[in-house]
Amino acid sequence: MKAQKCVVRCNVDTDFRRMRFLKKVVETAVSLYHKGLTLKAVKKCVLEFFGLVVSTTSIWKWCQRFAKQISGIIHGLADLLHCDETLLKTHQEAQILLLLGSQVPED
Repeated sequence: MKAQKCVVRCNVDTDFRRMRFLKKVVETAVSLYHKGLTLKAVKKCVLEFFGLVVSTTSIWKWCQRFAKQISGIIHGLADLLHCDETLLKTHQEAQILLLLGSQVPED
């Protein structure tokens, strides 16, 4: 008996071209990774939030792929905001304060 070929294709409407997972899943994973979580922690969060099993390699590839888009957004914000930081030393030897300031330029 000959094995039959499977001709059924699953078409999931994802927001990214040639991606298996939904845009919301990818964006959440990339955001969590860039906020400082490890790949394994991000994998656990995706499983908990969406019920999907995703490999750490996939998450890493998403972060590499979408880093350009994220950096483009950050560079766009640089034109809108001005942020400055200054270290202030106090009279006490062990105490150093970090002062952050931001300003939105007026048009």
